[in-house]
Amino acid sequence: MILWILTLSSLAPIALGFTTSNEDIVVTRNVYVDFVTQELNPESLVGNPNRGQYGPRHSLPALAVYALTGDKKYGEAIKSSLRFYDQWLQEEIKTQGAHFSWEGPYLCGFHIQELRKGGLVTEGDEKWIREMFIRLADNLSAWKPGDGLWRGSQHRSQGQAIARGLAAMWYPDCPKSQDWNEYFKVVWNDWWQYKDVGINDTGYFFGSFIRILCAAELMGKEEVFTDPDVQKFIWDRIIHEVTPAGAVTPYGAHGGWNSEVGSRILALELAAKHTNDGRYRWVAQRLMNYLMKNGRKLHNQHHIHATNIEMIALASVLCDDSIQPIEPDSSSKVLYRKEVLRLTNEQVEQKYPGYGGLDCNMDMSQKIMPHKVIMRGGWNPDDLYMMIEAFPRHDPLNPTAILGLMSNRSAMTMMESEKFISRENAVRIEDLSGNANYLGKDNYQGNKQLPIGYDGMEVSVKEFSDHKLASHVILNVTNYMGYKAEHEREVLFIKNRFVFVRDKTTFDDSFKCRIGPVWNSQYANYDTNWVNTYLNTFYFQGTEIYDNPRYDLLVYHSPKSDRKLVVEQRSELENARLSTQYLWEGNVTPGFSIEFNHILVPHDPRQPANELASAIKFIKDDSNLVILKVHNEWVVINPNGEEYLLPNDLPNKITTDAKVLYIAVKDGKTNDILALGAKFFRMDDNDIFKSKERKDFEQIK
Repeated sequence: MILWILTLSSLAPIALGFTTSNEDIVVTRNVYVDFVTQELNPESLVGNPNRGQYGPRHSLPALAVYALTGDKKYGEAIKSSLRFYDQWLQEEIKTQGAHFSWEGPYLCGFHIQELRKGGLVTEGDEKWIREMFIRLADNLSAWKPGDGLWRGSQHRSQGQAIARGLAAMWYPDCPKSQDWNEYFKVVWNDWWQYKDVGINDTGYFFGSFIRILCAAELMGKEEVFTDPDVQKFIWDRIIHEVTPAGAVTPYGAHGGWNSEVGSRILALELAAKHTNDGRYRWVAQRLMNYLMKNGRKLHNQHHIHATNIEMIALASVLCDDSIQPIEPDSSSKVLYRKEVLRLTNEQVEQKYPGYGGLDCNMDMSQKIMPHKVIMRGGWNPDDLYMMIEAFPRHDPLNPTAILGLMSNRSAMTMMESEKFISRENAVRIEDLSGNANYLGKDNYQGNKQLPIGYDGMEVSVKEFSDHKLASHVILNVTNYMGYKAEHEREVLFIKNRFVFVRDKTTFDDSFKCRIGPVWNSQYANYDTNWVNTYLNTFYFQGTEIYDNPRYDLLVYHSPKSDRKLVVEQRSELENARLSTQYLWEGNVTPGFSIEFNHILVPHDPRQPANELASAIKFIKDDSNLVILKVHNEWVVINPNGEEYLLPNDLPNKITTDAKVLYIAVKDGKTNDILALGAKFFRMDDNDIFKSKERKDFEQIK
């Protein structure tokens, strides 16, 4: 709803709370504050400042208003709330021997910083504040009282270190400050030496990284925002994992659809302020607009709603409206990160002697590994977007899975929140004989599920290229899903049209096998080799948190007589409960290879799926050559680079040796051409392109 109101700072048209408009608005500090005011009502703190252990969090909406307006009633309410928080803290330490308020130290730091600016901190207050910060530092444990000081880049260890580092910085005369500062430096370096945080998800990652960012803001660590490696391994991920519509595609352990959007907005606003880079502000605004348009049901899940809005409140305090938003690069790209390793308890004791432990037993190495493949049609909200898992470490161990697919502002994937194992939107292998080699062991009789921390797979990006018409990638995985098998997934992403996927699995073992690509959704109608799907509602812990505007996805498999489509309900899944697989069953032997080809076509639900399916035809499909026709568009996959002649129902006679080819026919003419890895492209016996070496050729008319 757009209203003329007397805002907290000026008379202006402001979008209040969630909006029904499809148009994006310019997001400023005022917009953040007005949104937070509508969602979490800072007046409630004035009437009831006693929030116990939640005081630092629940005071953030009031902080947003106080920092903007200077209205002292909010400042006094915040100070009262922190006093109650400190009473809770003292009682917790007395009864439990420790506390676990990891966010308390840095959130209190921001509150006190603003209260000092407003002249609301007296000399007597300073004495209490000092004692509170020292209490916070000296008694913050990781997992249980008295379990020592922990190491690692995760949220508990970083929380312990940051609490002590802040207290040591603010009160260097404290007897323990030197020891605290040394501990802080050691644990800070547990992430800084890698310029990365060792968590492959959209949940716990921000639990750790927001602590790091808040500490960097309070301690003046500009390098966290400006260091080129941090930008490469963290900030590029934070930008490019955002869809064109402005949503966050969740993966790993997460808080549901659009997971941790408030934390991502805060991170981006901080990065914009410290780098003067408008790309960060632009993405923060796109995220905020999507949230305001689509997040009405977040109220249903109190914790997820509150934690997201609270981070937006803090973003309003720390953002810089002078930074002009600049649209980021819209090309497709491979994102990278450092290797994550899960150590055994014995390995932790050996590497980190004298400490309580390594948080989550998760370590890192300097090995650079592919993280995600991002394929993007652009930054227009309706543009096609895809995210592919490329990381074979940490959970949920699902390389080549299509984590995200979005078109026309509608999501077509939703990964379950998984800490450990996930098998979604990728090729699934099952051992029907029970005697396959698994995890390197012959005749493995146990449950064939990858163990936590499995590091036996390796992923390589064999090919990647991005062009105006399409993006192309080939991912190779060894020891795929723990089997003696090598898997290759090739994706040709035709921008804002459709996606072609080729899967090839080569075995080095003998057993009876069931194998085929999986696609999970909520609703579907289907035929023998295709399934039409859509997602309607997103849930978290049994509660509806987002509606998804309907746009359908046709998953069309190249028809084979020895394969069948299986569709089943999986009650253990919360969101994409309908699991589909186009599978083959049979005996595999060393050297045996099998391929699956399918196409993903987003479309308006008013277009009948059977009519769309009738326009798709695999003209040829074998290991040497795949020719696909989709109405007036053609895709060819030619792994060996042999010369071939396209069928004669094209308007021109076309011969080429391109390894990958895309052609679009318009008005009876061969207009758009993308030939990858070609030495020549010949049309009606005329060489349109010719080279001694294999090169890429693109023509757009």
